[in-house]
Amino acid sequence: AQAEQQLRESEERYRDFAETAGDWIWETDADLRYTHISDRAKEVTGADHNWIIGTKMSMSGNKVSEEAWRELAETVRQQKPINNFISCVDFQNGRSLWIERSAKPIFGPDGEFKGYRGVAHDVSERINAKAAEAEALEQLEASNANLENLVRQRTKDIAEKSQLMAEVLESMAQGIVVIDDSFTIIELNEK
Repeated sequence: AQAEQQLRESEERYRDFAETAGDWIWETDADLRYTHISDRAKEVTGADHNWIIGTKMSMSGNKVSEEAWRELAETVRQQKPINNFISCVDFQNGRSLWIERSAKPIFGPDGEFKGYRGVAHDVSERINAKAAEAEALEQLEASNANLENLVRQRTKDIAEKSQLMAEVLESMAQGIVVIDDSFTIIELNEK
């Protein structure tokens, strides 16, 4: 009885630590069907997760590369730990959140695979901030490219006008001298 009490207290302490950190706990069986998702998931996402119980862990989805999904599938096939896998999850309440999951495989006393036990947390702010940063950088690069094109075009226009002016000066029948405020000659034609 004392050992059971200590085990319950240890489990409560573990859940308290995880949920205080903003994480929620999840578990799957050997077939990768969710068997437990802590109540903290609803608090964070605003969505009821009871419908997920009994459904299989996703191995594909939106906004995540096929390569990342293949790597996750291979990790799961090899029954290795899942480390910081980020995917976009669409919830029934209409919200889409970026969720980061980590888990360790659970094995029975005889070494048989029992499933995964892990934690998840919402990383939407971080992912959205990176996306906004990338978009701002892309816009800045486009603006810089436009500015460089404008400067190139203006430089070409000035060079063409300077060439035209030099040709006009040389074609004139009279001698022309251009001087600045300090009486320094800055332009003259051959005449």
